[in-house]
Amino acid sequence: MATQEAMQTARQYLSLLREGSREYDSCVEIIRRECQQWKFSLADIDTNEDEIKGCCIKGAKSKVRRYLDLLREGSREYDSCVEIIRRECQQWKFSLADIGTNDEEIKTLIQRSEMKAVK
Repeated sequence: MATQEAMQTARQYLSLLREGSREYDSCVEIIRRECQQWKFSLADIDTNEDEIKGCCIKGAKSKVRRYLDLLREGSREYDSCVEIIRRECQQWKFSLADIGTNDEEIKTLIQRSEMKAVK
């Protein structure tokens, strides 16, 4: 693969990242791999570390909202959903309020899911 093709690949994943992909970690991994392997910089694909971090936060919030939706729909995988929600919030330093919920709602959703699982 030529450097230009690698840069195009990195740009495609950067575009997904900018859109708020819930798979932000995979996008960043591919972008970094292409940059390292083909010896070009983030600046060469018109981005920087600050933008990458901001896009990761956007993607993490999107991911957390999806898991919150699953909880609200009554997912039986509530333990996994809550674990992912809390982990992403902690890792990227945003609050439950930033994604439109709070501890009280999470507790209520867990209780509701537990009751559905018993039935």
